[in-house]
Amino acid sequence: MKRPLLWLAVISIAITAQPGLLRAWHGPTHERATRLALGSLPADALPAFFLEGAETIVDLAPAPDLARKPIAPDALSIAESPEHYFDMEHLEGAALPATRYEMLRFCCDKGLDPTQVGLAPYAIIEWTQRLTVALAEHRRWPDSPHIQAKCLIYAGTLAHYAQDLTMPLHTTIHYNGRASPEGQRTPSNIHLKLDALPAKLPADEQITVDPDALAPVDDLYDAVVAELHASHALVDHVYEIEDDLPEYDQPLNPQGPAAEFARDRLAAAAIFTARLYATAWRDSAEIELPDWLDHPAPLPTKPRGDDALASPAAHADAPAGKADEQGLSEDGADIGLPADGEPAERAVEAAPQ
Repeated sequence: MKRPLLWLAVISIAITAQPGLLRAWHGPTHERATRLALGSLPADALPAFFLEGAETIVDLAPAPDLARKPIAPDALSIAESPEHYFDMEHLEGAALPATRYEMLRFCCDKGLDPTQVGLAPYAIIEWTQRLTVALAEHRRWPDSPHIQAKCLIYAGTLAHYAQDLTMPLHTTIHYNGRASPEGQRTPSNIHLKLDALPAKLPADEQITVDPDALAPVDDLYDAVVAELHASHALVDHVYEIEDDLPEYDQPLNPQGPAAEFARDRLAAAAIFTARLYATAWRDSAEIELPDWLDHPAPLPTKPRGDDALASPAAHADAPAGKADEQGLSEDGADIGLPADGEPAERAVEAAPQ
C-alpha cells in the first residue's frame, strides 16, 4: 500500500535535483489564469474570434513546458528553459537591457551563463509583438482561419511566459531555498509546493479582477519590467509563509496565508496576461504589412478519394490573390512551388528576404 507514496517521494527528489524543471507554474494554474484573463476582458477588447477561441488558448497555455525536460530532448530543453525565469540579482541594480541580445552581451561582459540568469522578460516582449503582427494580419484578412489559428497559438504561448513572471520564485536566485553567496542552497521543495498552489484553490471559487486594471500598457518594456519588480518584491514573503505551504500532494487550507497568496498571484497572472492581449490588439492597428504578404482565400475542401486529385480548374471560382499577379499558380502559392514554366531557382531568388 505504501508503494505510491514511495514513487511520489522518488519523483519529488528527482525534480528537486534538477533546477530547470522547477521553474514554471503547473499546467492547471496556467489554464485557470488564462481562462480568468479572457473571461475578465470586455467583449469589445479583442476581436470576436479571439474570445470565442478562449478554450483553445487555455488548452495551449501549458504547452511551452512540453519543450523542456523531462519531455523534450536536450537541445530543445536547454534553449527553452531560460524563457521561463529571470534571476534579478544578477543585474546588481543595473537596468534590464532592452533586448535579448543586449542581455546576452551583458551576461558575456559579466561572465554570467545566460541559461542560469534566464530570459523570461524577452520571451514576453517578443511573443507579445508576434501576436501584435498576427492580429494586424487578422485586420487585413478577418475571415482567414489560418491567421485566426496562428493568433490563438501565439496567445497561448504568450500567456505561459507572462504568467511565469508573476511567480516570485521565477525571479530570483533563491528559487528553491535560500542561496549562499557561493550559489549553494539548502535542499528544499518550496518551489514545487508553490508551483502547485493556485491550482489547489477550490475550482468553484470566483477570483475577481478590477476591470480598470485590464487596460493596454503604455509601454511594453516598462510594463514587463514593472511586473518583474512586483513579483520579485514578494520573494521574502514567500519564505515567510513557507511553513503554511502544503506539500505537493496535500490540500490547501483555504483560510491561511498561503491561500491568500495563491489568490493574489492568480489574479496578477490573469491581469498581466489580459493587458498584454489588449496591448497586442491595440498596437496591431499601427502595423504596416508589406505588399508581398498575401493570404489567398482557402480552396474549397475536397472529399477524400478520386475527387481529391481534381484539376486546379475545379477551383476556378476561387478569388484571385497576389499569386496570380506574380506569376504563381494558386496551388503553387499555397505550398511554395513555382508556377509551371518558372525555373525553381528564379522563384527562390525572387522570394522576399
